[in-house]
Amino acid sequence: MKNIKIKLLGLSFLFALSCNTDDNTNNGTREASDAKASVVVNFSQTTPYNEGDEDVLSYTITLDKPQIADIYADVSFVSGTATEGEDFNFDHVVVIPANQISATGTISILKDIEFETTETLTLKIGSNRFVNAAFTPVQLTVNIGNFQENNLTIDLSWDGTFTGASGPTDFCDVDMDLELLNSAGDYVETSYSDCPEQIIISSTLPDDTYTLVVSLWTNNGETAVLDIPANLDIYKVGSQTTYSGDLSTFFPLADGGLDNGNSNAFLEYTIVKSGTTFTVTDQNSVQVLQGRTSNFSQLIKSKILNKNKNKII
Repeated sequence: MKNIKIKLLGLSFLFALSCNTDDNTNNGTREASDAKASVVVNFSQTTPYNEGDEDVLSYTITLDKPQIADIYADVSFVSGTATEGEDFNFDHVVVIPANQISATGTISILKDIEFETTETLTLKIGSNRFVNAAFTPVQLTVNIGNFQENNLTIDLSWDGTFTGASGPTDFCDVDMDLELLNSAGDYVETSYSDCPEQIIISSTLPDDTYTLVVSLWTNNGETAVLDIPANLDIYKVGSQTTYSGDLSTFFPLADGGLDNGNSNAFLEYTIVKSGTTFTVTDQNSVQVLQGRTSNFSQLIKSKILNKNKNKII
């Protein structure tokens, strides 16, 4: 009886070993076979995607059966008015890993600040045949819509260099300011310590008539006879409508600023906000950035001329 049991156990062990060896052999000798690949697009090819949303669009490449090696699908730009790196980025290669049947490629929409009409791009996925997969190239089209902010951005710049009392001097050493006050004469936004200065008027602010003040605070003792190259830009990001004004003739360096005793070292603009619409005017109700206002309210003028910037900040 003992001999019979031993023989049976031995046979069982050999049977189990034989099965395991067969399984490993099948895995190890598995051969590459032709597979068919297809593409499923996960986004609309007709609806424009607003660049402000910075969408990431995707598509899926699927095989009808897995392969023992990685499958590489090249993706290339075919045509379009959009520019890679400025308006979009995309995966140049999509890899389906060995023993898998699918992989996802992406197209990322990028936001910029320039006004642009709807732009397009067309990509080609794959070639007529890539390793172990038969494939008919597929073209994808993406439409990118323009982004426009509802906020109003105001930039005051005066960069450059000049020959000052101690030699070459940066104009940014001269202190210029931007201030926004509401109709009650309260400060809403200020920009005092940058070069350039910037104020963003939020579309969520109450509708009101606001006063924008551009001023020279101090020339820091510089008396060169020249104009400060001040320029004012008012715009909505992504909008065709922008305003740009050369203010240099209004700010002679030698005249000094408000803190130097020059009570004329400022300009005023009126900004009427109604919803997301901003109307910028000078004293003549002209929508241009020019002129020194003659109807500057005494309340606001008093604040500007007697301000303590440290307290306001």
